[in-house]
Amino acid sequence: MNEKVLKTLEYNKIIELLAGKANSAPGKKLCRELVPSTDLGEIRRNQRQTADALRRLFRFGSTSFGNIKDLGLTIGQVWVVA
Repeated sequence: MNEKVLKTLEYNKIIELLAGKANSAPGKKLCRELVPSTDLGEIRRNQRQTADALRRLFRFGSTSFGNIKDLGLTIGQVWVVA
């Protein structure tokens, strides 16, 4: 998307407000990596996911993901049995 448009809309300020609502470092990182989409299919999919999440919140109440730690990429051993 056009950087001038994002600056005019103060997109960075909006993203920082969103990141401030995240309870974990990985969540804040995801918020800060959000970029607007121009792909109609992706936009519709994201709107469906948002609507699904809101329905779940309204039905079951809020969830807590506090104290989540970023485990990064964990590489385990693979055991092969012959």
